[in-house]
Amino acid sequence: MKNQGQNDNWKTLADAVRDELGECATLLSLLDRQQNAILARDTSLLAEISEAILRQNDRIRQFRTTREAMMFSACLALELPKDSKLKDITKALPECLRPLFDALAREGASIRRRIRRKTEMNQRIARRASMCASEMLELVRPGNVTRTYGPKGAMHTSTSLKGRMVHTTV
Repeated sequence: MKNQGQNDNWKTLADAVRDELGECATLLSLLDRQQNAILARDTSLLAEISEAILRQNDRIRQFRTTREAMMFSACLALELPKDSKLKDITKALPECLRPLFDALAREGASIRRRIRRKTEMNQRIARRASMCASEMLELVRPGNVTRTYGPKGAMHTSTSLKGRMVHTTV
């Protein structure tokens, strides 16, 4: 490295990546809690956790913006294209910094895969729970169950039980 200023830039970039990964880990934890709430059929907790997930996604977006700004600065300093990925930046860094940034890039890819898988799994579990509730409603009130399909192909089930409308969406 040529000077202390460059050293501080790499530290700041590494910190920005770590901060974003920390927020992603928090999201993963919330997705675990969401799955438990779905399985426990705790709708009030599920609503609370879903709101927390939305807030956490906003936080991740803020941290991603910061990290992207740091990456843009690194690209300028290294004379790389401004849309370079972290792995491209890593290749241009001094040898002593590459293991750190390689590990951060791998961890980022891993945690994003885990978030995607957990989100898809929670959606499948919620759809299945909704289908089970619809089937139970149909058993209880077979003549009063109506199934329709929304514009995106989602099935909606509704029934009237003692003056109340019960809706489920799959």
